[in-house]
Amino acid sequence: MTGEAVTNTPGGAVPEGSGESGPGSGDEPAGDLGAAQAALADARRQLDQARAEAEAARAEAAAARAEAEAARRQAQETLDQLRRLQADFTNYRRRMMEEQSRWRQEAEAELARALLPVVDNLERALAAAGEDDHPVVQGVAMVHRQFLEVLRQAGVEPIAAQGQPFDPYRHEAVAREETAEHPDGTVIEVFQKGYLYRGRTLRPAMVKVAVAPPEAAPGEGTAGSSG
Repeated sequence: MTGEAVTNTPGGAVPEGSGESGPGSGDEPAGDLGAAQAALADARRQLDQARAEAEAARAEAAAARAEAEAARRQAQETLDQLRRLQADFTNYRRRMMEEQSRWRQEAEAELARALLPVVDNLERALAAAGEDDHPVVQGVAMVHRQFLEVLRQAGVEPIAAQGQPFDPYRHEAVAREETAEHPDGTVIEVFQKGYLYRGRTLRPAMVKVAVAPPEAAPGEGTAGSSG
């Protein structure tokens, strides 16, 4: 018989130091710890990746906001430029319309001024004919009326002068006459009619103006009255 000690167990005798281990061996806790550490490292990698992706997303969002703001500013600048262009065009069109209206009125005024001597000659012919109802005189009168109507439609009208107070903007005094029969400064005779064009003097009327006679000095006209 050998010297090994034998341990009696319910399943039979097992020699001590045989090297066999049961279910409660010490290798299993070490394996679980390694797996946990690997899982933790993987979780950390995923967390870092998520953080990086979130940071990239924030950067993309910031870039998108910057681009949107730049686009908004550009759109506002373009809109402001369009508004300025529209205002400039509106002002230009208004100025052109005003210029065209002024040119048209100046052309009409020049044409009317050129026709006034014709009207003057027709009126002199009618004045010389007097009450003569000859067909030629009637024809001249008709032409005179037609000229006046054309001038009226163009904005030309005669200046009131006879019996009116002298107006240096509408009357031209070519003669003066001392008289007590009319108020001082009154137009007492018209040598040539004047005309207005759209309210402005086209040609002043050539007139004679009444001038008050000087007042008699005190005592004049009484000498020799005493006997």
